[in-house]
Amino acid sequence: MLASLGLSAALALAGHPGWAAGNPAELSVGRAVSFLGSLLDKETGLLRQNPQSKDYWLCPDNLLAVQALKATEAGRIVGAALAKHRPAKTGKFRALFGGAGGKAAFFESDLVTVARLGPKRVRTEKQSERKVERWNEVADYLFLAAIDEKDPRMGRAHFHRALRMWDDTGFLDKEVFHRQFYSAETLGLALIAGGRVQADLPMKTKILQQLARQQDASGGFAPDFSGDGKPAGMASAKTTSIVLLGLASTP
Repeated sequence: MLASLGLSAALALAGHPGWAAGNPAELSVGRAVSFLGSLLDKETGLLRQNPQSKDYWLCPDNLLAVQALKATEAGRIVGAALAKHRPAKTGKFRALFGGAGGKAAFFESDLVTVARLGPKRVRTEKQSERKVERWNEVADYLFLAAIDEKDPRMGRAHFHRALRMWDDTGFLDKEVFHRQFYSAETLGLALIAGGRVQADLPMKTKILQQLARQQDASGGFAPDFSGDGKPAGMASAKTTSIVLLGLASTP
């Protein structure tokens, strides 16, 4: 469904003349694209999960990255590897892979190893029949439902329900309350969903400021942040791809 979101290639965004002036200092799309490229393994043709990992996730990591890396050589290589493995475009981020749309429903995923190349593992998420209960209490799922929803009215309803979880730091839902960390991926999904439903995102400036803090020296984006805005966790392919897709949907 990303094509219908009107998302441009991240590389093109990096050269957009108005980008630097309209966004926080140090928030660099170009460095993020370079980070994703640095995760590419020529043997598998896939991006590793993070710089230290020997796992290569078809779904969701590489299905997301191939879109963030559109029009790049790394994107072409990843696209060829995905065509070989043909992973199912399911799971939590189905809406970002071209989901069918319609009534929102989410299912838990099983983690499957597809292939081994020495210490390297090619893995993917396989959708189970176990439904995610009370998904409408989680900001990620609400934004994804807004992206996937065919009915504009329902899409905006999901979007605005998620916005009510904003606490001036991040989106405080039941998962954040349990983990005690906010999610940078949720910030990226908020940007994508806002573009999809064509609705204002009142906290966009604060979202971009936090994302600038999330970008580390490698150019990638850390997945989590604390209540005082301090980033946590190692920059990863999945988080960086979602943030890039979010930035690409932001005017």
